[in-house]
Amino acid sequence: MAEGLLALGAQEGERVTGITGPTVRLNPKAAETLALVIHELATNAMKYGALSTDRGRITVEWGIERPDGEPRLVLRWIETGVRLSGERPQRRGFGTELIERMLAYELDGMASLAFTPGGLHCIISLPVDGILTEDAPQR
Repeated sequence: MAEGLLALGAQEGERVTGITGPTVRLNPKAAETLALVIHELATNAMKYGALSTDRGRITVEWGIERPDGEPRLVLRWIETGVRLSGERPQRRGFGTELIERMLAYELDGMASLAFTPGGLHCIISLPVDGILTEDAPQR
C-alpha cells in the first residue's frame, strides 16, 4: 500500500500519517481488486482530497473484525485537512462506482463513503473467507 501512495508523491510520515494493520495475505483476485480501489482512492485524493492541499493528511488502517460473528477484513481510509461541504457529491463518478460495485461484485464486500467537512472517510468491509490465502493468519 505504501508503494502505491509513494508513486503518487505521498510518503508515509509526511502526507500519509499512518499505514497500520496486521499482516494479511490476499489471494490474487482480492489483491488486484483492492489495489484498484486503493489506487482510485489515492487518485481522487490527489485531484480533490487530502493530497490536493498542503494541510491534507491520509491515515489507512485495517484489521480483522467480527461484527456479526464472521471474520471480516475492515480497511479504513481517512482523509483530513480538506474543505468539503460534508455532502455527498451530486454526480456519481466512475471512481465511486468502481469502489462500491467492484468490491460487491468481485469480493462480496462493501464500501461506505462519507464526505465529511474535513475529508473523505471510506470504510471497506470484506469477508475473510475467499479473500485470504490458505497460509494467512486469521486472528
